[in-house]
Amino acid sequence: MVSHLGNLYDSFPTQGICTYQLYGERFTKLSKSVPKHNATPKLFIFPPDLLKKSILISDRICWIRALISNRLIEGKANQTTIQTVLPYSVQCDRNTSQFTLSRSILAYHRVATSLDAMDSLEENDVSSSPTTRMDRCDRVKENNASGGEGVKPFLELFVKASGIDNRRIGACLFCQEFWMELYALYEINLVRVEVKTVNVNSEPFKRSFLGALPPILVEPDKELMYTDNREIERRIFHIAKEFSVPLFEKDITVDKSIESLYRNFKVFLRAKTDYERENEQPSSVGVPTSVVPAYNKLVEQLTSIDKRNTRYLVGSTMTMYDCELMPRLHHIRIAGQHLCAFEIPHSLVHLWNYMLTAYRTAAFIESCPADQDISYHYKEQLNLPHRQKEYLQMPIKTHTIPDEALENIKQLGLDKL
Repeated sequence: MVSHLGNLYDSFPTQGICTYQLYGERFTKLSKSVPKHNATPKLFIFPPDLLKKSILISDRICWIRALISNRLIEGKANQTTIQTVLPYSVQCDRNTSQFTLSRSILAYHRVATSLDAMDSLEENDVSSSPTTRMDRCDRVKENNASGGEGVKPFLELFVKASGIDNRRIGACLFCQEFWMELYALYEINLVRVEVKTVNVNSEPFKRSFLGALPPILVEPDKELMYTDNREIERRIFHIAKEFSVPLFEKDITVDKSIESLYRNFKVFLRAKTDYERENEQPSSVGVPTSVVPAYNKLVEQLTSIDKRNTRYLVGSTMTMYDCELMPRLHHIRIAGQHLCAFEIPHSLVHLWNYMLTAYRTAAFIESCPADQDISYHYKEQLNLPHRQKEYLQMPIKTHTIPDEALENIKQLGLDKL
């Protein structure tokens, strides 16, 4: 459904909305629409083992995620300064209220946020949702000012947040699929994109989006909102077609090979979990007899996908088929391991090589949820008990493949595709 936004943003709860801004490998999380004041801030940068810690900046609070040196530094923004930290340096510019760290590691944009606002943020709804910006605003402004480029379409994609903390990326397949397609257009400098995670159970979100569920695509410049998956796909398709990008190239063979794969996995997953729920002791023969048909059908379809000899499904570049299959294969791998001890056979060398390609594809990496969120997603669907300890751990993303599969790939020279 495509609808006009009208006064949506006037009523949308903006105070405390968090934003992840992406510039290469730089991340920052900040709050918008909070009144500024003149208190002098300090910048604290923490080592990797202290990621995602609350940092008090005067009477402001922010969250910083950085991949930097192993020691703490402090910089004051009362003047332009440069401090060296091992091979990295931090530049503090009072005029632009921006801290930058060389080597594209960290960019922190100072934003005034009261402690009260941040406290309410933790318990909030849509306003607690992080955002990933992929528009490289500074470059766009420079290019437009110099007449080098026209104005690029600006799109906002609202995706489902994690069921664990209602903030990070959730395990919604359609959300990731559209995110990857938009990222493909962003990578070749055709669009500006902002991706926001939203808590679908929050009242402000329900009021603002009239009961629609993610994924939701918004075009602020045109005051349009797309809430139907087919409409979202159509809008992305038209942008790709306008610039002759082969993102939606059709291939009947590929289409047939991946059709119903995910449905077959869900049938197997439910059959296996139902068996284990009814039998307290796990099966000692691997796959129980009652589950064998579903298991064989799943492996048979995975084997059919294995019969390929290209980097991506259609060729050397990513298409809509990859945006559909890569997330589903990853869910099959992670949920299968966590919930029913299923592992994709190592003998499917081409398939594992394809998954290795996914783990090296920026569009997949940026949009991929944590293993814990994938596990949580399927436990919710299957009404399985949760282990609280698992969700208190640091989020993990498995983007490696088994050593045996990797060795087989190297022996066949597939890693050079």
